[in-house]
Amino acid sequence: MGTRDKLVEIVGSENFSDDPEALDTYSKDFSPTPSGVPNCAVKPKTAEEVQKVIKFANENSLPVVPVSSWVHFHGATIPKQGGIILDLTRMNRILEVDEPNRRVRMEVGVTWEQIASHLAKRGFRIMMPLLPHPLRSAVTDHLE
Repeated sequence: MGTRDKLVEIVGSENFSDDPEALDTYSKDFSPTPSGVPNCAVKPKTAEEVQKVIKFANENSLPVVPVSSWVHFHGATIPKQGGIILDLTRMNRILEVDEPNRRVRMEVGVTWEQIASHLAKRGFRIMMPLLPHPLRSAVTDHLE
């Protein structure tokens, strides 16, 4: 079974792309880093799908570049050697809001816009010294 077939088996055909126009969106960001084009992109929905994609990539020595939102500034999500874009934007559920302890448990694809809107409905707001881009992953911002 080829790369395309195996990845389609894992994430479904609607969550796999090897279309050059679609892949071009992953080839650049707001940094001066040179463009690089992946061989394909997959959009898993669950941790199990992520694990299967990573396992397949490791078994076949394919580079993987994780992406969790559409706004990037440092060149970290631009593929250098082709490979697989692991687009985590579908993993965008807010799993728990612990109001007494003021904590939120969320998936990696949750954006600032999503979390701010969700918390506003509960009477909370996010206190940040700098206003993050609303379409950027909240988890990614904390990791960078």
